Amino acid sequence: MSRTALALAIIGSLLFSPACKTESTTPEPPEAQYMLTVTTTPSNGGTVVRSPNQASYAPATVVTLTATPAANYVFTRWAGDVNGRTIRPRSP
Repeated sequence: MSRTALALAIIGSLLFSPACKTESTTPEPPEAQYMLTVTTTPSNGGTVVRSPNQASYAPATVVTLTATPAANYVFTRWAGDVNGRTIRPRSP
């Protein structure tokens, strides 16, 4: 085999070799997650249930909060800090 043919064969194998592919190995950044903390005042005044009940939520997740007063208590209102996020409460 001549030097030219050998050089062309090597160049051809490098150009079409799968090992020469360049792929990005940079991982995608994790999606933001938001925490939701719910408390009752007084603490024995009833419960608030989250649905879905998760440790954290992805952006735009709809979370339904259901307040249930304890015996001899009445639910009066939602209150608290929403940290700049929109809340649209539907009071009973």
